[in-house]
Amino acid sequence: MKHCLSILGWHFSEEFYRSLARVPGDKYIICHRPRDFVSRLTWLDSLTVGDNGTSPSFRCGERVGVRGVSIAEPHFHAPSPLPLSRADGGEGEEPNGLCGYQCVPPRQAAETLRDHLYLCENRGLDWGGYHQFNAMGYWESYDFVIYCHDDLVVKDPAFADAVADRLADPRVMVVGNGCNGSDTEFRLGKYNPRLGIADSDDFLVRTVRGSFLAVRREVFRRIGNFPVHWKTERKIEKGNRSLRRFGYHVTKEFGRDAITYLEPDSWLDTHFLIELRRGEPATQCTS
Repeated sequence: MKHCLSILGWHFSEEFYRSLARVPGDKYIICHRPRDFVSRLTWLDSLTVGDNGTSPSFRCGERVGVRGVSIAEPHFHAPSPLPLSRADGGEGEEPNGLCGYQCVPPRQAAETLRDHLYLCENRGLDWGGYHQFNAMGYWESYDFVIYCHDDLVVKDPAFADAVADRLADPRVMVVGNGCNGSDTEFRLGKYNPRLGIADSDDFLVRTVRGSFLAVRREVFRRIGNFPVHWKTERKIEKGNRSLRRFGYHVTKEFGRDAITYLEPDSWLDTHFLIELRRGEPATQCTS
């Protein structure tokens, strides 16, 4: 199965980006940091992209997120942007409109990691970055996409193969690293007043964390782009609304067993990966 990685560039752990050299698949970095922050990361220039298998095979180019504009350069195809998730402009959501991109033509031969960043407007937390990636249309070229934060610890680079093994079951549509703790499964009625979903069926919803999830292409063809609470002001609890709404849409469309995990009995630390919390181990992290 053909896959790629959509990486949310925020912490810019050098160890993580160097570890991607051992992970197969195309890599796209959606960066929510300002340009001047990235310019100070001098180690980005030491990571070259070559054909010897010792460096990550990142995609070249740059896009700067803007509102309501979609420009397609003749030599750089920009798919039509996808509409945002709600049309009523409710709390925490952007009014109905298009999330467009002003495109900067990619270089013909990219040489360093710095050449492979897509700079997007810092909105919607991690789910906003994943939504922005999907709006570019690249996901259509892959059987599945691995969406992840850049503060993971890669313990076994074979995690992509393990994801493909889980997706060999046609019922599975989404794969997480470990379970999602107390939010792994919940009755829709628990959160629905805050989620604003017009559904009276109080069924059991299964979820996956935003720090690592692999999603089969068929999911987006059926439910559209990620549902995002755009005006989060970096409040994590509002980001979790996007997580729960995504779990709702997948469970409603494909069934609860469509979401599974590399290690369902583990949480943030599995054989393959350690998911940090805002760049630190969970036991050391304060909200």
